[in-house]
Amino acid sequence: MAQRIGILDAPFEFLAYKNSAFMATIVTDVWIGVPMVTLYLLAAMQSISKDLYEAAWVDGASRFYRFRRITLPLIIPSIATMALLSAIATFNSFDIIWILTEGGPRGATTTMIIDTYKTAISRFKYGEGAARTVMIVLFLGSFTLVYFMLLSRLAKRSPNNAA
Repeated sequence: MAQRIGILDAPFEFLAYKNSAFMATIVTDVWIGVPMVTLYLLAAMQSISKDLYEAAWVDGASRFYRFRRITLPLIIPSIATMALLSAIATFNSFDIIWILTEGGPRGATTTMIIDTYKTAISRFKYGEGAARTVMIVLFLGSFTLVYFMLLSRLAKRSPNNAA
């Protein structure tokens, strides 16, 4: 396809080189994750009462003002939740990387999850694999805890917080 358009002169093996393989796995991971995020945010936006928009429209609020003062504050909890879930899913992305590159070329796409799998399954070091898995769970749990602590601090500083 890229040759037909004129972007490339010859076929290019994206998964054969370190940088292009890494970028190909990122693009694929984003491609797979975007629909979930889109549907989640669409559901959040559809849950906002139309009465709020009508009242703001009657008061003469512009579209940007309605988005900034109604839509955005009401979907921020959904955005925060989706950001956390997306970060965890990306960190634990095994299937995409394994199918595309198995952690190669020369370890360019090897993540903690891929390395743990190779250690436990390919090298038959089940104890070390289990220990690595526990470390991954502790890391993600710590990340989630820090994330929620930062969100609670931001919520306390927010001018929209009436409590």
